[in-house]
Amino acid sequence: PAAEQGGAVRLPTLAQSASAAAIGQRTSPTGAAELGRPASQGEIRKPDAPDSPGGKSAKSSNLVTVKFRGDHGITFDGTRVTGSVLQAWMLGVRPGWTILTIAGQAVQTKEDVEENLQSAVDAEKRYEVCFLKGQGKFGTEAKEKAEKEKRQLAKLRKEFKFQGNIDRNEQRGTTYSQLERVVGYLEENCAAWTDHMPAKLSKTSGKPLRMDFLNFYHLNNYIILPVTKPRKCAFVEMLTNQAQPASWFLSHWWGGPVITFMECVKKHMSTRHLSYDSPYWIWAYSCRQHHQQCEIMEDPRKVPFFKPMESAHYNVLLVLDPQ
Repeated sequence: PAAEQGGAVRLPTLAQSASAAAIGQRTSPTGAAELGRPASQGEIRKPDAPDSPGGKSAKSSNLVTVKFRGDHGITFDGTRVTGSVLQAWMLGVRPGWTILTIAGQAVQTKEDVEENLQSAVDAEKRYEVCFLKGQGKFGTEAKEKAEKEKRQLAKLRKEFKFQGNIDRNEQRGTTYSQLERVVGYLEENCAAWTDHMPAKLSKTSGKPLRMDFLNFYHLNNYIILPVTKPRKCAFVEMLTNQAQPASWFLSHWWGGPVITFMECVKKHMSTRHLSYDSPYWIWAYSCRQHHQQCEIMEDPRKVPFFKPMESAHYNVLLVLDPQ
């Protein structure tokens, strides 16, 4: 645990620990002092202190190499460490540090970090990660991030309040007017969010969200799941308490932009002469996602999709692309 001295938080170091002193030091082939740890944990290696003021640069003295085995416990934004748990925390890795190399490979982007860490973990061998220690106060970034998320959640819950239960799944349709309300909130707030999807699944991973590529995965992560969690309700139950039997069952790819989705629905309404209050059954809005529901059953009539589709007389709108 950290000890507070003179108003500043100081973390214990290996050199101050009696157990660490008992471990002793051994010299690596490169001449760097290496502090040993049990095989079940990683190892930390720091460069030797310079013999003279000009012997090492200030940057070199802040370099730390940590040996990991298996899952590391690091979260990151770009090459900057934003969180440290489990193995990483026990080995002294802290938010604010910068990742320089992984298993000898230099990294410059979030994609580099993600790919090289995954490869190292999959190899099931020990691997080294070289960090440049941050200069900021420990915990400041994590605290600021937590406060920002708290403010965003409070604003979200103020905008979307629980309206009431709609018990029957097939009656949880969503109108275009209700969809527009959600899009308005996205337009106002999405710049404060980042693309949380892994780099291998999203070209914009880690970047601030914009409406031209914001999709249903982002909508679900930043709006639907957080605001429906306390009640474990469907998102449409945050928009209305009235039963809205859908006249159309809507199927779409979650990776498509929300604005493209809206354009397709509007075109469909115009083609079919539907009003803005005509409900569509949309899985993200209509299902109570915090309830476990088995979607693969021997009897297809028991899957969550069947009743809404039957209620809509098998009218299906399949959203493909802007064309």
